[in-house]
This record gives sequence, C-alpha cells and structure tokens, in this order.
Amino acid sequence: MMPHSFGNYRGTAGVHKPLTRLLHWSVFMSLLIAAGSIIARVYVDGSTERQLLLKIHQSAGLAVLGLTLMRLVWRPFAQVGILHSRLPPALRISGAVGHAALYLAVLALTLLGWLTNDAFGHRLHFLGVIEMPALIGRNRDLGDDLQSWHGNLAWLLLILVLGHIAAALWHHFYRRDDVLRSMAPFIPRDHSHAFLWVFLVILYSFASPARAVPSFSAQTGQACAACHIGAYGPQLTPYGSRFKIEGYTETGGDNGNKSIPLDLMFVESFTRTNEAQNSAPAAHFATNDNFAMDELSLQLSGGLTEHIGTYWEWSYNQIERKISTENMDLRYTTAYPLGGRDAIFGISVNNNPTVSDPFNTLPAIKFPYMMSNLTPMPGGSPLLAGTLAKQVVGAGAYTFLDKSWYLEIGGYKTLSSALLQKIHVDNSAGAIDGTAPYWRLAYTQDYRKQAFSVGFVGMNAHLLPDRLPGATDDYRDIGVDGSYQFLGDRTNIFTVNADYIHEHQNLYASWLASTAGQASHTLNSFQLDASYFFHQSYGLTAGWFDNRSTQDSLLYVPYPDTGSRTGKPDSAGTTLEFDWTPFGRDLSWRSPWANVRVGLQYVAYAKFNGSSHNYDGFGRNAADNDTLYISLSTIF
Repeated sequence: MMPHSFGNYRGTAGVHKPLTRLLHWSVFMSLLIAAGSIIARVYVDGSTERQLLLKIHQSAGLAVLGLTLMRLVWRPFAQVGILHSRLPPALRISGAVGHAALYLAVLALTLLGWLTNDAFGHRLHFLGVIEMPALIGRNRDLGDDLQSWHGNLAWLLLILVLGHIAAALWHHFYRRDDVLRSMAPFIPRDHSHAFLWVFLVILYSFASPARAVPSFSAQTGQACAACHIGAYGPQLTPYGSRFKIEGYTETGGDNGNKSIPLDLMFVESFTRTNEAQNSAPAAHFATNDNFAMDELSLQLSGGLTEHIGTYWEWSYNQIERKISTENMDLRYTTAYPLGGRDAIFGISVNNNPTVSDPFNTLPAIKFPYMMSNLTPMPGGSPLLAGTLAKQVVGAGAYTFLDKSWYLEIGGYKTLSSALLQKIHVDNSAGAIDGTAPYWRLAYTQDYRKQAFSVGFVGMNAHLLPDRLPGATDDYRDIGVDGSYQFLGDRTNIFTVNADYIHEHQNLYASWLASTAGQASHTLNSFQLDASYFFHQSYGLTAGWFDNRSTQDSLLYVPYPDTGSRTGKPDSAGTTLEFDWTPFGRDLSWRSPWANVRVGLQYVAYAKFNGSSHNYDGFGRNAADNDTLYISLSTIF
C-alpha cells in the first residue's frame, strides 16, 4: 500500500490495511452490542425480552472473542510497527502495552462469560444456531464466582476502552499526528470531530444515575427544566436563581450519591461569515467556513458540604489549543432569622465580575450564551463585560431577604502573571491597582406562573496597563438591568431581558504612553432580547445590541478586519437564534443524564467599529461580518 499523507499532520506513514480496520471496527461494534444488550436488561421487565437480550449479549460476546482471535492471527501481517515507526519510542512502547492489556482483557472477559454459562448448566449458542461446546461441567458455586469476576472485568475493560479512545483523541487534537486517522482515513479532516461524538455515545451508554449525570439535577432530584429556561440553560428560572443563591447546596435527589459532582460538556460548531476575512482568525483555520471544537470541558458543579457548593469549569478548545480554567464560583451559604422572614447569607469567591449574579442577566452569563470565536469582534466593551474575566479573583458577601431583595458587596484583585501563565489564561487587562470594589442590588418577585427582576450593578477599577507601578487607567461602571418571564404551565414560555451599562474612563496612563489620544472617555452598552420556548424543546430568541463610545484615533486604529477607520468602536446589530433540545427536558430519553442541543444563530451587523461601510479602512463593510453559527452541544 502506498503511503498516504494528511496535510500538516505528523507521525505515522499511512493508513492501516483494510482488513485491520475491518477487524478493529467489527470488534468495537460487537462490544457496543454486548454492552448495550446487557444494560438494556436492567430496564426490561418481561422474561421473554430479558432472555432475548441475554442471547444477543452472548452472541455478541462470542463475536468479540472470534474477531479478536482473528486480529491476533492477522497482526504479524498487518505491518503495524512499520506504520507507526515515526512515533517516539515512548509512545510506541506505551501503545504496545495498552493494546496488550486490551487484548488480554477482551479474551479473559469473553472466556469468563463462556465459563459462567457452562457453570450454571446452560448451553451456549451463537446466533441461536451454532451450539458451542461446554468447557467445564456444572458447578453453581463456581458459576457465582465466575459471574462476579466477569462483571468486575467488564468495568476494567470499559476503563481500558475509554483510555484507548482518549489516547487516540490526544494524538489527533494535541499531537496532531495521523494515529487516529490511520484507522479511519475515510473521515474527512474537517469532520474528524465525529470521533468525539463516538466517545460521548459510549459514555452515555454506560451512564447510571450514581455516576455520569448532570450533577445539579441528580443532587436536587429536579429535571433540568426546573432550573433552566428551555431545559438546557443557562437562562435561569426563579427556582434556578434561588438554587444559585443557596450556594448550589440544595438536595432532594440522589442524596446517597457521595461521588464527586463532575459533568462533561462538549460543543462542536460551524462558522461562516458573509465575506471571508483577510487572514485566518486562528492557526490551523481557514479565512471562512470553519468547523471547530469550541469546548471540551470538565465541570465541578454541586454541593460539597451542607453549606458549601461550587461551579468550576476547566476546558479545552481547538482554537486556542490549551487547557485553561473558565468561570469559577465557590460559595458558602447559611440561613439566618430576620423577624420570622426568609433570609440567606452567603459568600462567593469567583474569577469573573458578574458571574455571581443569581439572575444570569449580566454580561458574564447572558444571551447569546454561545457564539463563534472565529469572527471579528467589535472593539470597546465595558469593564464589566468580560475585560477582567479569569484574570482576577474576588470575594463578595451577599444576602437575599424575604425572597425578594438581593444585595452583594465585594472586591477583586488581579492574579499574578506567573499564576495566569500556569493556568493558561492570557494576561490582557493589565493589573488592578489595589482592590476593585463591586456591588449588586436587585429586587425580584416570583408569582409561580410569571416572575420579574430589576437591578443595579457597579464596579470601579484602577488598572496598571503594563502591570508596572505608576499612572493608572481608571474605570467606573454602573448598570441597570431587568427581566420578565412568563412560565405558565411550562408549555409556552416567554422571556424578556434588558441591560444597560454606562462606563466612564480616565485613561491617564494610556494617554501618557501615547496609546490614547485623550484621557476622558465614555462608553455605553445596551442589549435587549426576547425569547419563546415551546415544550422546553424549541426556542427562538431575537436580540438587539448597541455599543457606543467617544472617538479616539489612537485607541481605535485602522486595521484589516478588526480595526476602526473612524476611531470609534460603535457597533450595533441583531442576533437571531433557533434552539432545538431533543434530549434534556422532562421525560425525554435518559433524562436527566442525556442533554443535547442544536443551535442555529445568525448575527447581522448594522454598524461595526464606527461605520457601516469600509469600517476598518481596508474596504471591509459591517455586513461582511454577518455570521452564521451552527452548534451542537451536549452535557452529562
């Protein structure tokens, strides 16, 4: 077979021979059938159906045994060593050890199943036709032991299979070699993320309520739709807001589950702008029409003790190609008496101003909850709108009085450059000089079938642009926001959210450094969105955004795609989004453990960085950045 190359990928010299690939995927599919049929027996009551599933399990197991023996016989002729000769010795050795462990586990597991059947005195048939010989005589005591070993070895094989898949994904997405593609070269390069979905399907098939579940739902015993509009989130219902205020500690579901509350989230997307960009938005991507793995994240989410809970996320994405910490919110809460009325006191330690907001209507978590990271973005956003995200740590004390009044006061400090480098977070905002105070005041009412909230938020910060002592750039943000939700009987849900932030800037340090033409600036940001959800499955959201700032030709300069010809970052436009959540609502398949959402989003710009036409000074128009963004996401 002639070698086959795969663009810039590095590592192996070609692809596996057709018979090798056929045997590999035949074993894999037979294992899935064997596992799926035995798990399905747990959910089936009828003896006839259970017996049929057992026969399917046994035939699939015999197929795994036969195919594995065929693969071992074929292996000396498969030229696997030659194929992977370009890999480092350590990887070749670890790969050989991993494959040996898989072969041994598969052979032992299938033989144990065969012996278990014989020990219980049953005759084993392949596909109900071919009778297999008995390897041992009847011995029920031995059968009990063999059955226990068979079950334990199945879990070991699961670990080995998941490790095998994880190693293949590591080769493909981290080392960017051909190991994964060599076993399936028919997968086009841009669609190779399908292997991640195979990985997730396997995890789904082995999920159980005590293990792979959305932690909040398992903890409270409530469906995801109890906390989230549209089942999937992150838009919160009044119940969801209170759950967050109470520090993610409310219980009522799987109280006996003492496992670590971990969730896994995966997001795959396609991005197309109206016109291609002048240069690729990131390494390894084209100037337009890009598929990307936006997120593969691990989330620690739920109550840790009676009074302490957390939401903490670590993620990897294909764009930046690094693992980094995302939003973190660690809380302590307790109830206290106040004249016979409901009152809660809490402390939040977090890494993003406004992420602690219980209504999810402020910049850290608001619509659009997902958007492409491969398109030009408008310049000039308020400090509260993510400028400090992940680069700071803050602590705030809050209270929630009479189920209506929410008050939070806190402060933020910048993390050290060394620490930011270790957690793979860009140091782009500079350093806060001293402490940046933050406050939030809101009023809410929950009428069961409808609810509303209105609030104010503010923050002051003195930033050292180069992290060196001296003059600072000063920011003062104050905002107002409101929301309304019509929930009814949850069949038809309608929501409206709005927020406005005014920011005064005194960019004295930037003016001294000649990176700003003047010190005094103002910036105003407004957003309005309305959504409708039907049966917690189909959602339609329309939003309008409008950002305006004072002019500064040194602060906002012409540059292809992202610059400003006018010296202003003013941008406005409309966002339309359709969401379909086939799994995740009440009574959906494997609820609440299986959660899948398909999103179709279109962003249309009326103005971009100060103008509708030739905004960047290089001939690009605002409408050229109109973006189609299609996403497929899951969390469990």
